[in-house]
Amino acid sequence: QLFAALKILQHGDITPARMTGSWAGAMGHTQFIPTSYLAYAVDFTGDGRRDIWSDDPTDALASTAAYLNRSGWVRGQPWGGEVGSDAAGAGTPAAILQPQAGGPQFAVFRNYQVIRRYNNSESYAIGVGHLSDRIAGAGPLRGSLGPDARGMTIEDRKRLQARLTAKGCGTEGADGVIGSKTEAAIRAYQRSIGLPETGQPSLDLLRRLG
Repeated sequence: QLFAALKILQHGDITPARMTGSWAGAMGHTQFIPTSYLAYAVDFTGDGRRDIWSDDPTDALASTAAYLNRSGWVRGQPWGGEVGSDAAGAGTPAAILQPQAGGPQFAVFRNYQVIRRYNNSESYAIGVGHLSDRIAGAGPLRGSLGPDARGMTIEDRKRLQARLTAKGCGTEGADGVIGSKTEAAIRAYQRSIGLPETGQPSLDLLRRLG
């Protein structure tokens, strides 16, 4: 990856100062690692540089499309969809997935595996696929997600966040997603009542908050 990054600089696509990336080395709007950049990045704007870092995301989006295309994307075929949806009835699926016991089931096609070539994560591929459907006008998932590993539903987590905020330990929103701000709010509340500061949500904590 280091040698690939040096080749990118040598080619003049980007300057060292602007060659920013994540802690793991993924770069630009859609997070290319250097070797993938060399293999798939394109100059869609025609300015002589494959600039996936620019405020204008054109090259980044076109490069991602090139990656998916060369990985076997089938034009006109859906990635998949929730079982029972229109997309799920678009042919014979490659597989039926149920990421969480009791949760929604998804019929997936070849394009789902192509997304996983980009990021080999089931949750990532389903998330990207479903987001693309929502952008195109599809509705939300019909099936509901069950409790998490702590036995908490998304509504439990939303109530936890709302009650923490009401106690003066703001979480900056009640979306049911436990992130660093909610964890910090939990620690602050635990500290205020003399509990060990774990920062972890639980049904017991929800009950303590009233």
